[in-house]
Amino acid sequence: MKLKNLTATAALTAALLGACITAPAASANTDNCTEQFWMMGLRSAERTICDGPLNPDGSWMRTRSFDAPAFTADGYSVCYSAVYCTFTMPREVAAIDQVETYRVTADTVLPDEPGYLGLAPTGVA
Repeated sequence: MKLKNLTATAALTAALLGACITAPAASANTDNCTEQFWMMGLRSAERTICDGPLNPDGSWMRTRSFDAPAFTADGYSVCYSAVYCTFTMPREVAAIDQVETYRVTADTVLPDEPGYLGLAPTGVA
């Protein structure tokens, strides 16, 4: 019986995480940037993508950042029987602040990222 409950819980968790990871919702788009809710493992973060000017060859520089504030994770206990329990103390979890900049073309945009976010100058496709 316990194995069925564990399997059902694991399946539900996987389904919920899959929905969060595969369906990021864009919240704001200012000129050449967009912000999205994002999951990094079991932790939520904000993903910001900003595009530089479009080059004559059709490429542009993209900066992508992931940000999440630091927090204190709660302590918890797990009991395996009436006499054996373990306790994990609360702990500090560091902030996430990752920034990457890379060159992109219309053919090399990652599948989970939008196309060019800026305005194309006149005469550039």
